[in-house]
Amino acid sequence: MDPMNEARLKGARARMVSIARAILAGEVEVLEGCQQLAELRHALPDGESKAPDILTFAGVDSELDDVPTGDARDLWAPEALAAKDGQRDEYLARARSAIEEACRSLVAKYSSS
Repeated sequence: MDPMNEARLKGARARMVSIARAILAGEVEVLEGCQQLAELRHALPDGESKAPDILTFAGVDSELDDVPTGDARDLWAPEALAAKDGQRDEYLARARSAIEEACRSLVAKYSSS
């Protein structure tokens, strides 16, 4: 691997560790963190991007891709937003242990990278 790609890969892994730690510490909203991790997986080699821990974040992102985040929330009617938030909260409650396990796995796997 050329030095530029190696540096990019190392940076993506470090960012993933930072986000995973922030999710575990409650410093970043879980859905937002999962979306960021799902996006960063595209910077990983194929074998890594398809690892079960990585796919956990892609799955969360896919399941909740219709839930508005960020500035888009301002465009939604309050009742519709409340319904989507309820769906999000229910899904994340069911997935929480898998998400936390995947975060711990990422931290363990990439902390020394």
